[in-house]
Amino acid sequence: MSEQGLLTVGDVAALAQLSTKTIRRAIDRGDLAASKLGGCVRIRREDVDDWIERSRIPAARRTPLPARSAAANNGLRELLRRPSA
Repeated sequence: MSEQGLLTVGDVAALAQLSTKTIRRAIDRGDLAASKLGGCVRIRREDVDDWIERSRIPAARRTPLPARSAAANNGLRELLRRPSA
């Protein structure tokens, strides 16, 4: 990485623990901003950080299970205890 914060596709792939193919696809789709300088693709560190932030998945909210009634807890047991008629 240079002092100006420009990264290669390989640098970004290593940083994000993804393949270079995945990084190139993100650039081709327009998801990740990049520049072509002298025939070489370069990505600013800020653009990588923005891309990662935009890709965040919100944490799932866990909903509590409904409280069980006494009948629900023992329903099968009660059926098995009843004498057959």
